[in-house]
Amino acid sequence: MSFNLCVTNLFRYATSELSQDAFICWLLSHLTEDGWDSDPQIRECAMVFMNRILRSKNQQGYCDDWRVQKIEKQYDNIDVLVYFNDFRIILEDKVATNVHDNQIERYKEALLKSEPWLSRDNIITVYYKIFDQPRPEKGVDCEFTREDLLSIFQRYQETIENPIFRNYLEYLEWIEYRANSYQFLKIEDWTPDSYRGFFKHLQKDLESGPNPLWGKDCSWGYVSNPSGGFMALWLSDLFTSDELDAMGLTEDICDNLYLQIENDIIAVKYSVDPKNNPAPSKSTQARLTLYEYLRDQLDGEFEKKTFRYGTFMTVGYIRYNESNYHQQLAKILNALQSKCVGKII
Repeated sequence: MSFNLCVTNLFRYATSELSQDAFICWLLSHLTEDGWDSDPQIRECAMVFMNRILRSKNQQGYCDDWRVQKIEKQYDNIDVLVYFNDFRIILEDKVATNVHDNQIERYKEALLKSEPWLSRDNIITVYYKIFDQPRPEKGVDCEFTREDLLSIFQRYQETIENPIFRNYLEYLEWIEYRANSYQFLKIEDWTPDSYRGFFKHLQKDLESGPNPLWGKDCSWGYVSNPSGGFMALWLSDLFTSDELDAMGLTEDICDNLYLQIENDIIAVKYSVDPKNNPAPSKSTQARLTLYEYLRDQLDGEFEKKTFRYGTFMTVGYIRYNESNYHQQLAKILNALQSKCVGKII
């Protein structure tokens, strides 16, 4: 199975948020008076896109006699600002990062300050993200994920011949292919996009599956480091303080025990609260004791790296691959739980 993005595809090279902003502006320009008759099929697609935004505020569908009055890019740091009837639509576009520092609310306040006659209810906030993330964005009225965009744009793949549209659709399909590549590639061939797709799939299993193991809260993302960084998933808050005590991880030396999945390993790690002023020797001994217990429970599968003292420390790890990750997760969690109250699955 193979999908190669065409070497002449514009978005193979135009990968920045500004390029995304330009595409959004271009699409919505077909709803302006000047762009209305340029391509009826793209206009229809833009209407479907706009309808999803309007309905997030319980507004009726787009009417043929409505027009987008103005589209501004990078207005007061807002990625795309759309003037539509009595509404202002703030579109925040992210490629590899998430919204931060109460961004959306600050944009709304700035808009209300510049247009004091504008009602807060007439500001619609939209989050546009083509790469996967662990959680839906909070504090917005409408969110477009890659899946949402594909469900809209693929309806027109046979009728819209415009090269910009077709290039962008192909680009989204290529990202989708790469995100799903964990399903057919060996783990040693996975890319960061493969891990995003895998972690998205695993998170769904962990948080909503039928097994008692599932239901655990997890998150995932990119970890930067001097050697180049990696994608990781964290399964945290697995045990109560009493259970941690039973493992020898008392409050003064362990703040949280968690699993970290990275590359082809599932690591047992714990964090230390510096305010507790833990003794390094005590922490190292507790870590060694837990490591030896898990090594014995897991028949030698549990390995360790060099013990180094710090805020976040690794007890050891077990390897997994593309076909046995459920079993390996269950195995390591059972071994941990057997240290205190018995098996959990």
